[in-house]
Amino acid sequence: MKLINVLTISFLLIASMANAQKIKLGPELGFNMIGMESNDLGTSFAPGFHGGVNFEFNFTDNFYLRSGIFATQKRQAYSSNDTILVNLFGFEDLIGIDGINLESYTATSGRVTQLYIELPVMAGYKYKGFSVYAGPYFAYMLSARKKEIKSIDTPFLRTVDIGTLVPDGFDADLLLATLPPAEGTTSTESTSKANLRPFDMGLKAGISYEFNNLAANINYQYGFSDYQTASADLFQRHSYFQLTLNYNFGIGK
Repeated sequence: MKLINVLTISFLLIASMANAQKIKLGPELGFNMIGMESNDLGTSFAPGFHGGVNFEFNFTDNFYLRSGIFATQKRQAYSSNDTILVNLFGFEDLIGIDGINLESYTATSGRVTQLYIELPVMAGYKYKGFSVYAGPYFAYMLSARKKEIKSIDTPFLRTVDIGTLVPDGFDADLLLATLPPAEGTTSTESTSKANLRPFDMGLKAGISYEFNNLAANINYQYGFSDYQTASADLFQRHSYFQLTLNYNFGIGK
């Protein structure tokens, strides 16, 4: 059974427990404040949509269980740099190249946006409209979108026309076909889920203030796993602040 079905069934079972305690149920909307690239001026943030159905099961006037099912966007930024030595197959000696930088530099940067269905299960304590809560969350990825920009710079090809220096009798086009571009930038977009971990889980905690069934929430989520299935260079988890509003309807006493 797919995880999305398990989450749906779990929520319906929780919602069906309306007996002697008071149940609250209603919409919740907001956004995730996700830190992306960092530089000397600070960290840039990108918003992500968050919305769904909030659920509260009150055991007493002070203690309650908080849950729900939500669609939520999570984002990541990544960058890498690579340097390779251009192989001229010995032609550098034939054409008299000496002491010239034969390295080619590649800079890659990208952003990944993932849409999850998420189920948090948190224990809470409330007092005079204020409440605090914490607990685990479980999420399954529904879709992903990746945007990537790659820049290539090969200094010696920007300053030397190899085609005019190749001695007679050699195929200049064949040599040029094996070389990287002198310079250039390419941009690609993809909706592939390859190399992205489909399941995310971690801890969620927050504070809330409720007035006349309308509540404002400030949450923080801390993921346990890398969002990629294989990340050799950098471990990147989904961790961010979240701001939401919810309106709950009482459906039991």
